[in-house]
Amino acid sequence: MSVVVIISLQCLTKLLYFTPTAILASIIFSALPGLIDINEAYKIWKVDKLDFLACVGAFFGVIFASVELGLLVAVTATLFNILTVIYIVLIFFLFWINMINADTHPTFSAKYINLLINIFKQCMADGVEFDLLK
Repeated sequence: MSVVVIISLQCLTKLLYFTPTAILASIIFSALPGLIDINEAYKIWKVDKLDFLACVGAFFGVIFASVELGLLVAVTATLFNILTVIYIVLIFFLFWINMINADTHPTFSAKYINLLINIFKQCMADGVEFDLLK
């Protein structure tokens, strides 16, 4: 269906010039269900809820506002997802260092903790993955 709409819009542009925009919008909306893959959206939902939020936000942003706003919503949600994962790992790492400091090494100085924090931040910036949450 969507291929027919694209071909007709390409070939019949001059004839459709005087067609009201509401009719053109209805043509686009009638082709829209063929462009949506419900099964893939369900798989995204099962894998990561925040990625699904980015997908749905982009979809509704494009449908109801503009392509730029839909893209902005998707990028913002994806950045929020990335920052959430990074800060969860960072908080876990800081908690782990605090437990080492308090329980097993009471003389462990703050200088070494700051050194470990800087090493961890550098590893995160370089893209090194930690399996601390698994």
